[in-house]
Amino acid sequence: MWKRCSLTICLFLLTAVIIWLALPEKYMATAKISDEYDETILSMGYGSFLPENVNGGYGLRSIEVYCRILESDEFRRDLSELAVLPGGVSYASYISAKDPIYSIEKHLDYNLSTMSQTVVLGFWDRNPEVAGIMMNNVLKLLKQRVIEKRYGYLVSLTETAKILRVRGKAMAEACPNSGAMA
Repeated sequence: MWKRCSLTICLFLLTAVIIWLALPEKYMATAKISDEYDETILSMGYGSFLPENVNGGYGLRSIEVYCRILESDEFRRDLSELAVLPGGVSYASYISAKDPIYSIEKHLDYNLSTMSQTVVLGFWDRNPEVAGIMMNNVLKLLKQRVIEKRYGYLVSLTETAKILRVRGKAMAEACPNSGAMA
């Protein structure tokens, strides 16, 4: 009876060690980000407009903008082209995959919390240094894309406001007695 039990335990331990050695090691670099509070936007009068009426109802100030950027193929393609090793080796070359966009999709994880308005990002790789470098690349590229979207939209709002102001002045000059504001 004891021999049978000890043999079962030894086989179980041997199987566990073999499985442990067969599994590849994975390292994950993580970051938690939240959208910043920007008083400039509020002081310019865009605070109440942006969250409700931009990008299909989500707004540029919403944390969900980050997720939509992370899910885009353009973001993943650009991320795969960034250097991860000395000598300028890109991530696509490092993993030597046929479809680097799909590889980025498999290695990049994120979790959105709408309650706390945060996104937890994770990038895993078998090399801990590459995982850390790629996480830094994700954060840099994500910040760049969010700024491009926000700045581009604010520039278009400013240009529209200028056009409307010029039209208002033209209408006031054309009809001085109509009560149009200059």
